[in-house]
Amino acid sequence: MDHMEFMKLLLTKGADVNTRMKDSTETRTVFTNQWLDENGATAFLRASQSSDLEVMKLLLSYGADPKIATVGDVTALQVAAGIGWVDGLTYEWSERANVEAVKLLLDLGVDPNVQAETGRTALHGAGHKGRTAVIQMLVDHGAKLDTHDFGMTGNDAGGRLAVHTWQPVDYADGLVRVGVQSAVAHPEAGLLLRKLMVQQGMEAPPMNRTLASVCITDICDDVQ
Repeated sequence: MDHMEFMKLLLTKGADVNTRMKDSTETRTVFTNQWLDENGATAFLRASQSSDLEVMKLLLSYGADPKIATVGDVTALQVAAGIGWVDGLTYEWSERANVEAVKLLLDLGVDPNVQAETGRTALHGAGHKGRTAVIQMLVDHGAKLDTHDFGMTGNDAGGRLAVHTWQPVDYADGLVRVGVQSAVAHPEAGLLLRKLMVQQGMEAPPMNRTLASVCITDICDDVQ
């Protein structure tokens, strides 16, 4: 019996498809748990994180509610877009499946502008992950480019930088450290976000920024 058959058996025997976790799973590590607290996640949300379309559709056929978020208000769309993603640790079926999963969630009416308790939206996640197709799709569905998080990041450079709030483009530029992992810049994602910001009449930040260059604007007291 494979995992799909086992899930179908549980569901046909009356398992609650919308049961929410009360803690994180044992697969979580220090690298991921500080970036995504799974408390309150449903099986559908976890399937969305790995873009497991087969499982997502199975759960939907048994009445899964795609709009149930975690206790920290992280949505299935946010995790599919990139919230909680750690290069080399987080699994997804494929880039194509990821794009299809995001489209499915948007078609199901999951709001791209929901902010988690950290202030992050799906677009912050997509910027962090560097997935340009997802960025474009989110914006096409009304995702706001200028939403700031609430400054709850892993940046530890000192001064006010630690509590500075960040937009999706800042995540794409690799300026925001989440959890204990290093921030990674995704230039193509940064370019796309800037292009979209300009198209909407927003002022886009300059390219090739560093934390030190951000501090020139008196955001923080000192960055070595």
